[in-house]
Amino acid sequence: MDEDKLFWSFKDLEHYTGFKYLWLTRNILYRKEWRQKLDADNGGPVFYPRRQGQRWKFIAEPMRRFLEDNFKDLFREEGQA
Repeated sequence: MDEDKLFWSFKDLEHYTGFKYLWLTRNILYRKEWRQKLDADNGGPVFYPRRQGQRWKFIAEPMRRFLEDNFKDLFREEGQA
């Protein structure tokens, strides 16, 4: 993966994390505590597709930073403290 990319596709996110679509959507992208913060409509680094044919897009550096900053929480179940 090109580390100098400004934007990532979903495949780039999978490559960067080593996880696939189902795990990423369940455990990060649609997780209640992070969904609003990540959404580009709220200033986050993720463009959530709204209709068929649209693709996920991620601003690479802020998404990378989010994953690193929240590493300890990525693998706990939603709602656990």
